[in-house]
Amino acid sequence: MTEIECFVVVEAKTGNWMTPIIQYLEDNTYKPEEEKSMKQKCARYTLINEDLYRRGYSATLLKCITSKQAEYVLTEIHEGVCEHHSGARMMASKVLRAGYYWPTV
Repeated sequence: MTEIECFVVVEAKTGNWMTPIIQYLEDNTYKPEEEKSMKQKCARYTLINEDLYRRGYSATLLKCITSKQAEYVLTEIHEGVCEHHSGARMMASKVLRAGYYWPTV
């Protein structure tokens, strides 16, 4: 009889680039001096089942991801299924077509 090992990865709920946007959309909380800029910034985002999405210009909703998730997506597109790319613009285009977003894409 073999033993089965289980590993659970727990991520700390530390802040990332999405935290202020999510807080604003959930609680409508913001710093008074940032009221106008937060309203403008958050107008492009929506929460669906606790996931943050950005409204794209010509695409459907883009799932917002953390920098760690972005590294994985870039690796998959660069070396995985899509394998070849022509440069930074083509790579960014593939990421957006795949439905992902982060601020530096």
